[in-house]
Amino acid sequence: MQAPLYCPFDPQLNPHSAVVHKNMTKWVWDNQLITNIIAFNRFCMANIGELAGWTYPTANEEQLQIVADWCAWLFILDDMCDNTDFGRNYQRISGLHNRFLDILTGANASPEDSAFVHTLVQLRDRTRPLAKEHQWERFVTKIAACFAGCRWEANNRINNLVPDLHAYIENRPYIGGIYAYIELICIASQLDISFTTYLDDPLWNITKLANRTVCWSNDLLSYSREHLHGDYHNIILILQHSKTYINMNPVDYVIHLFNNDVKQFIDIIEHMTPDCELEQYVSILKSLMIGHLEWSRQSSRYNTNERMILQGQNA
Repeated sequence: MQAPLYCPFDPQLNPHSAVVHKNMTKWVWDNQLITNIIAFNRFCMANIGELAGWTYPTANEEQLQIVADWCAWLFILDDMCDNTDFGRNYQRISGLHNRFLDILTGANASPEDSAFVHTLVQLRDRTRPLAKEHQWERFVTKIAACFAGCRWEANNRINNLVPDLHAYIENRPYIGGIYAYIELICIASQLDISFTTYLDDPLWNITKLANRTVCWSNDLLSYSREHLHGDYHNIILILQHSKTYINMNPVDYVIHLFNNDVKQFIDIIEHMTPDCELEQYVSILKSLMIGHLEWSRQSSRYNTNERMILQGQNA
């Protein structure tokens, strides 16, 4: 029996999740982000709308729809990079990422552009009016960092490289796009929180810790299938490959990392001077951590054995 994941926050599901999920899946199909009916049905069953709903429980329907549609766009792009030959073509990935950044900074789509580009124009035009100029710049910077992390992964796959532990821990928080996701929720919520990335900035530290917990729980869930596919972009597989001495088995070690990060998060917020904006931001981070876990425990994106790890059971 493995130790359970420690995340003592109250999960809440946004009441608009079902209708938002229905609208989002229609948007995906109508805009041809997915064109294969089997893949589309599998995508629908993963219930990305509920992921948005668990991680953004206070949103109204319009706010949640924007966040859910962004989630869908990023998930579909991530699956294309991870699960198809596209993800092993560095030039194509780089070219597409550059085109995306052109769009986010104001370029128009052309008829030759892909469905990803045309839908990104829609997302930009719906989201940009909600953000202050510096907020939008922060969001685009964080999306660019996510793309850079994806290219780092692609380069490793193309060259059959197993990343070392230090490089993986450094890059992992950017690959999943969680920093951009947090910024997106702040934009939708009309919350303008700025902070430095200095080690002594408590806002940066709680943001980093919240991001890491999502990374570790995702690696716990996905490591068996990534092992099957020979994809070493997972902290458990890297620990097994490198034979790093950690005095416990790799799964238990990652659970320890998760629990320790949550405890550090709680300790920091207990010593911060509260105000309305800070409390709202802390609530966003708590919902992100517990909401991702709740969605992962229920989503068909993961199988029963993978979800058992989140319950503190051996698969």
